[in-house]
Amino acid sequence: MDNIHVKILQAINSLSPKSFVSPIEVNKKVKLDEIEFVDRLLSLRRLRYVTVKKDSDAPDNSLPNGICGVSITDDGRQVLRRRTYL
Repeated sequence: MDNIHVKILQAINSLSPKSFVSPIEVNKKVKLDEIEFVDRLLSLRRLRYVTVKKDSDAPDNSLPNGICGVSITDDGRQVLRRRTYL
């Protein structure tokens, strides 16, 4: 996990620390290429730092692979707390 992953977690947490947010809004904050952003979200999901919600029926509010919501997990929040103290 690198600083870009941490920036994604921070962006999700700043938009809503407890509920799902639009991945499009998150990417507006971190400003990544869409493909790289999706890859990093899926990497964070594998690490259990985020939860993703998919819906192929919401194309305007979702990424091309159908991710329409993302939320930070307790483990993701713990990573942010640890990074704050380092």
